[in-house]
Amino acid sequence: MNAMCHRVRTTWSPPVIKPMSTDTTRSIDRAALTAAAADRRAKLDEIGAAMEAACEAAVTRAFPYFRDSNRRAWALYVDEAIYQARLHEQEISALRRDAERLDHLVACLSPVLH
Repeated sequence: MNAMCHRVRTTWSPPVIKPMSTDTTRSIDRAALTAAAADRRAKLDEIGAAMEAACEAAVTRAFPYFRDSNRRAWALYVDEAIYQARLHEQEISALRRDAERLDHLVACLSPVLH
């Protein structure tokens, strides 16, 4: 491809892309994929614990002497849980999707047992 730059004619060629080897399983680290999926699941657990703590904190603020049978407290807990779910919805969805895809890659790379 030819281009004009400051009245100087230059020639540009696209980069050469080397074909991948036929045995890509050697270059992909199964342990790294498994660890990455585990990291996503750990982050999901952290988010879940933070959401639960936020729900409990909301109830504690409104009802310092919480009783298990208090319906208003339970309704407040559920309202906060819905709010937290909406707040973290996209991050949770992305983490779950990533973990599932990484697990799928590991499964695809694992040798087939007959």
